[in-house]
Amino acid sequence: MNQNKLNVFLFSENSKFFYRLNKELIQLGIRAKVLNFGSKIPNMPCIILTTIEEFKKLTNPNENVVKILSYDKNEPFEKYVTRLLAAYRIGYQENYSQIIFSIDPGTKNIGMVIFLENYYLNSHIVYTIDNLFEKVKKYIFYLQESQDFQMSIFFKVGMGVLETALEVVSNIYNYFKGVNNIFVTLIDESKTSKLRVYNKENRIPKHEISALILALRGGLEVDKQNFIKTFTDIKKQRIKLKNYIKNYPKYYDNSPEILKDLVLKMVEGELSLGETSKKLKQMTLDSLE
Repeated sequence: MNQNKLNVFLFSENSKFFYRLNKELIQLGIRAKVLNFGSKIPNMPCIILTTIEEFKKLTNPNENVVKILSYDKNEPFEKYVTRLLAAYRIGYQENYSQIIFSIDPGTKNIGMVIFLENYYLNSHIVYTIDNLFEKVKKYIFYLQESQDFQMSIFFKVGMGVLETALEVVSNIYNYFKGVNNIFVTLIDESKTSKLRVYNKENRIPKHEISALILALRGGLEVDKQNFIKTFTDIKKQRIKLKNYIKNYPKYYDNSPEILKDLVLKMVEGELSLGETSKKLKQMTLDSLE
């Protein structure tokens, strides 16, 4: 369940932690209020950010609504930031059940959008395949407190640059050998770069927008046994990915404002990926009547 717009409080006298975390919060667009020592923790849905040493000085008035996230200096700071972002945008869980990586492989840049529990979590532009999978592996590792639990991992890969897309899919199966809960879908990428969307701060980069639109499209599912043959069939035009697009008809190419509004609501946490897809499907049916 999405829990965006929670109040966030920063409780720490550790100046190094305070300024380092505050910098990350600003980059993520998360506003945090400072909770001074001696102040009463508000009894309302909120997240308290502190260190594991200072955690002992806090008394939680209501563990059902107040989540205290304490930083342990023996763990990667990046993990702490990732988990607080997930708690803020999706809601805190020790282990999340599903993560989706929507990937737009370009000739120079690769756009990636991450959905956690069907809600937008974050997006990145990377420049190499290795950098891409370094981030992918960190998200999966950081968002599972118990490594005995394995979340379902979905990849939606755009096919605009066939060679890069093949390299991405090949690396998925190389990096995740022996992992059974991996699902890969190849997505037609036509006209995904035409949309321009602005959030509250600035324009969302085009490769990230393309990855957002790819996430909304249906595609052709492959596995490690058939993906090489499938790429060959696509290259030789024996398979046309356009036939696998769902809930995204040409109607929206002529009405970009409709899609722009839905994408922005998805990025801001007002709609899940599934809810956005359902709205597109209903609008498609309405347009055909």
